[in-house]
Amino acid sequence: PVEAWLLGPSNYQSVSLPVFQGSTYTVEVSKFPKVFGLSSGLWSSCHPACSIHGFCHNGSCLCYDGFWGDTCSNVQCNNDCWQRGSCLPNGTCVCGSYWSAGGAGKYQLCQPENLLSAGNCRDAPVTFDSHSGCHIASCKKDCNGHGECTSQGCNCDVGYSGLACEIKPCPHNCRSHGVCRNGTCQCRDGFIGDSCEWPNSTNIVSHGCSKISPVLCHESSQPACAVSRGFCSLNSSSSDSWLSDFFSVLPLTARNGTQVLSSSNPASAGNVIDGNDGSGGFWQSGQCYPFGYIQDGWSNLVLGACVMGRCAVGSGNVNSSALVAATDGDTTTSVSVPLVNGLASFSISLGRARNLSAVSARLVLTGFVQAVGITATSARVVFGNFTASYSQVNIDLGNVTGIIALVLESTRSFSVFEVSTREGPCSEYVTVDFGGVVKVSALTVRHWAGSVSGSVDRTLYESSVDGVSWAVIRDNISPFLLGSLDTEVRPAVSCRYLRVRHILHEQSSVKLFIWEITAWDEFGKYGSRLPPSPSSKSLRDLLGVNGIWGWGTNSFSSSLGACGPRNFTGMASHARNYHNWNWDVTDPDTVPPFDDMVARGSIDFGAIPGHQSKLAQDWLNWDNEYTAWKQSGFRVEVSLQFTDQMFPRAVFNNPYAAGYNYGFAFAQHFGPTNGTGDVEGIEVGNEPWMAGVGYSDPVFYSDVLLGMARGAKAADPTMRVLPASFSNSDVPARVNRTHLEYIDAFNTHAYSYLQSERGRTGIYPEHNMSSLNEVDWMLRFRDANAPGLPVYLTEWGWDSDGGGEGCGPPPERAGDANFPECVSETAQAAYAVRGALVLSRKGLARLTWYFYGNQEVTAATWDQSKGLFARSGLVSSASTGFRRKQALGALEVLVSTIGHTYFMGVLREDAEAYVYMFGDGNQTVTHIVAWRPVDGDDNRTMNISIELQAQPVEAWLLGTSVFRSLPLPCTDGSHLTIQISAQPFVVRLLPVSVGNFIVVLSVILPTSVSEYRLRAQNILKELQVFTGSRGVVRALKLGDSESVELVFQRDNRNALCVGFKILTPGWNDARSLVSSLSHQAISSALVASGTSPMVSFRATPRVVVSFSADDQFPGYQQQGPISCSLSARWEDLVAYKLEDRNRACAGVCQSRVITGGLSAASSSPGIYEVWVCVSLDIPNLTCTNAGLLQADLIANMMCFRYEESAERFDYWGSNADLALVDENSASCGQCLPT
Repeated sequence: PVEAWLLGPSNYQSVSLPVFQGSTYTVEVSKFPKVFGLSSGLWSSCHPACSIHGFCHNGSCLCYDGFWGDTCSNVQCNNDCWQRGSCLPNGTCVCGSYWSAGGAGKYQLCQPENLLSAGNCRDAPVTFDSHSGCHIASCKKDCNGHGECTSQGCNCDVGYSGLACEIKPCPHNCRSHGVCRNGTCQCRDGFIGDSCEWPNSTNIVSHGCSKISPVLCHESSQPACAVSRGFCSLNSSSSDSWLSDFFSVLPLTARNGTQVLSSSNPASAGNVIDGNDGSGGFWQSGQCYPFGYIQDGWSNLVLGACVMGRCAVGSGNVNSSALVAATDGDTTTSVSVPLVNGLASFSISLGRARNLSAVSARLVLTGFVQAVGITATSARVVFGNFTASYSQVNIDLGNVTGIIALVLESTRSFSVFEVSTREGPCSEYVTVDFGGVVKVSALTVRHWAGSVSGSVDRTLYESSVDGVSWAVIRDNISPFLLGSLDTEVRPAVSCRYLRVRHILHEQSSVKLFIWEITAWDEFGKYGSRLPPSPSSKSLRDLLGVNGIWGWGTNSFSSSLGACGPRNFTGMASHARNYHNWNWDVTDPDTVPPFDDMVARGSIDFGAIPGHQSKLAQDWLNWDNEYTAWKQSGFRVEVSLQFTDQMFPRAVFNNPYAAGYNYGFAFAQHFGPTNGTGDVEGIEVGNEPWMAGVGYSDPVFYSDVLLGMARGAKAADPTMRVLPASFSNSDVPARVNRTHLEYIDAFNTHAYSYLQSERGRTGIYPEHNMSSLNEVDWMLRFRDANAPGLPVYLTEWGWDSDGGGEGCGPPPERAGDANFPECVSETAQAAYAVRGALVLSRKGLARLTWYFYGNQEVTAATWDQSKGLFARSGLVSSASTGFRRKQALGALEVLVSTIGHTYFMGVLREDAEAYVYMFGDGNQTVTHIVAWRPVDGDDNRTMNISIELQAQPVEAWLLGTSVFRSLPLPCTDGSHLTIQISAQPFVVRLLPVSVGNFIVVLSVILPTSVSEYRLRAQNILKELQVFTGSRGVVRALKLGDSESVELVFQRDNRNALCVGFKILTPGWNDARSLVSSLSHQAISSALVASGTSPMVSFRATPRVVVSFSADDQFPGYQQQGPISCSLSARWEDLVAYKLEDRNRACAGVCQSRVITGGLSAASSSPGIYEVWVCVSLDIPNLTCTNAGLLQADLIANMMCFRYEESAERFDYWGSNADLALVDENSASCGQCLPT
């Protein structure tokens, strides 16, 4: 060795040479490789040519930039030929042929085998120009004159496609109803026409309606065809008028006869029940302290005392009626108090012992007048002296207890204009008098105690039946709220009077405000709960999601692959887009040229010269967007937005014509039948009433709606048309019966808020005062004016933290509090599921969650909306990488487990528990869902009992982001006991029919049958075992007859395995059908028990046996095996028992399941086994002309039988020994690959 160094460290490190000892070297080694340079020819100098383009270092030639090779004599190619070719020594690139990468800039090199068959490599490879160093593509046939050759291949002209732009375009891309074959549409079944624009006549005949009136009305006794669902509902309505008030919930405070009393300023007190909690008017109090309370009979303890005979002068010799002016609340009338025996005295009885806090008086005096309190023991308590004449004077007492009378006395005569006293702090209030006793269950109050800190102690709500005795409804309310405050009164209180009272701090002199007091009867703020409405839509069909162009990525959805819309297909069946009218045209009176949009492929932004779109946004191609949404699996709805900010009212020459032309153009291009097929429905606007951006003139919107609806229906009658979302005071002014002829559903938005002391606050969906109940007014309006018309809830949801984003302000507004509409991530997940369940119970036809993802929160957006809706997403915003929130997983679990079910009824719906039934939508209940209607962060549980004669099969939790299995609830055959929480508890049942029992097996058996055993399963779930006559399965002995009927409530997704024990010898006939997990019938056979004293049909977890009541049971005798094919999974065949396990793996793991069935050929005669036989995987496996296996393979088949106790298949033997499979039963058609 001549040199030693280390490899592995980041820099060159020389080390000591190894130590030579005799004939060996001793080397110290470590984790870093140690290198030894040796002499004797292995360590030589460099080639002389190295010095031309490099230098020699330690025997290696190190090249200068631009050269490479052992001698640095090769010229380096530019950018290594862009990884698309090989570099020759002279620096020239030899470019290869590649697969196209669809514009992504990455290519796969064509291999020799790729050139032998049709495909890109043989027919249209991407090649590159060697003169450009394989940088610029040399496009085949120069893109056939229909495109531009770029570094990424051909960029084809509008409509053309293919690697060389060789594929001609088809008209309207076959409208998504067919496949384009070199310019010609090959329409799929059901469509015809050059662009597959026409429904096939057979489809029209099938439902009896033409393409111009495609909707079949079911509401009338004679089915008829119409252009819209709204037209159907018009014909079924019993009224020709437009009932605008039918759905309104009238508060108690708005009913005739309601009056208002107040502690002061009575002239404005009526403003608190005028229905306007804003600028419509308010009540402003006087200044209670120090003298404002004098005229208030509730605060002033002695107001009117003299009228009631409680006043006296001197020893009481002056008639009390002559003293009225002293306590009449009028400070301008007076009473004289004369001097009698050297003392002038005026006294007032308080009626009972009081705790006084102040005494006030206006007197005319000489010297002073002393105020004295008398206790029940006749003790005197001196309060103080009045020394001023003609002035109102207040003496603060603090809190003097036990006073039964008040005395004013002096050694000189004096006059009393007014005397007053009060108990406790000063207060101001407004009292609503309903005119009679009513029940109050909900209040909404807006009050304010000004901005003087420390001036008011608290605010409280009180009720009374007689106006004398008061009960507190709610106390310790912050007096300084600016917004409304909701209060649920549970249980409802009976009262005639309702009071809102501000209690001031002593000696505080401020004026107080109340804008509005609204009270509702025992049915609450949103009226009586609507009766449950069994849903015509499954939960999956109901659920959708609101998206936007590009789903937050600033890229067309067609380029997003597995991202974008595909993130949400696990929880949503449809998606709704916000499509702005001004993106398409700059003037609403012009017609958008949708057919001239550019097919831009995966290119997102930046107009390509000569290829601009003709829309207002020249880069925009809606076909790229909506086609990708539909291909993701969504049914697409579009909200065509227009606001005063986009198009001020003045820019419309003709609102009706503008709407008609735009609706016609949109439906003609995108419509489901006459368009591309990408969009199923449109909404004419989003929220036209929105303050600041909407249109205040309802007639203007009404004209646009009628025009756009008519235009869309004229272009494509199958385009579903909805009006915009409306508030409950908005519909009658903007929509009328004429519009109804052209719309297919009503549309509304609702979120779950409650007015709390924090402001508008996110609340759980079941709360009686949740604003989510606002959907009820639309349902009532629909029932009154358009029976049967679907109602879509196109926006609902909750804001929450999660996904790395909170509910707080941006850094620039760090001093602001979190916005109160935002709930926890856990609560959002629970509410999303519970909200879907509750809304499905109301009978809504669509539930479209807002929004797909969180939005960025900046100082500008925070100032505008304080974060509202910015955290309503199912994923986080782009800045945190669209991270999944718990609600997305919770909705996916809901859809994947019970998304196929329909709401069917309510078992319980109260303050403690909600229990709903879901099932197949006909008469069969398959699931029970139960939960506590509480805050989503409430971790408490409770046990409830449900009267239900059903057998639980499986249980799990909803409202969490992952599937969580739960133990089965307890049952005694008639009741289920369930532990419920804020997350819904789901119980899958043996299906319970809400109709009659269904007979599924009828068989003649000996009367000696004393026990039967049942094994039942839903085909999609695991087996459960139970015995006896529990649950909904029962055996009936019909008198002395030998006939036994087994009946149970079921649907067609269930099956039953039955075992009969203790049978007498003899033949017992039953006809059975063996079915696979895929619901495919495998075979039908008669099974006989022979002469064995016991018979049992055994089933694996992969096989079910069902019985039909329609089958006949003829006498039949057969001995030996009965074969049928069997669907089995290899997990069931891993526990085979073979001595040669290597042979077993080679044979079984690589083999094919051939056949299987029920057989008597076992070691225990009379025991029927489920079995399978497999053949070894022989390459030359062939079938005869009859489709049967070769005979020489059958004898060598390996057979397994199912060991029920171990729940596995065990090796049974070879077919040569068992003779289970013969040439007539081993069909190649039954072979199932591994």
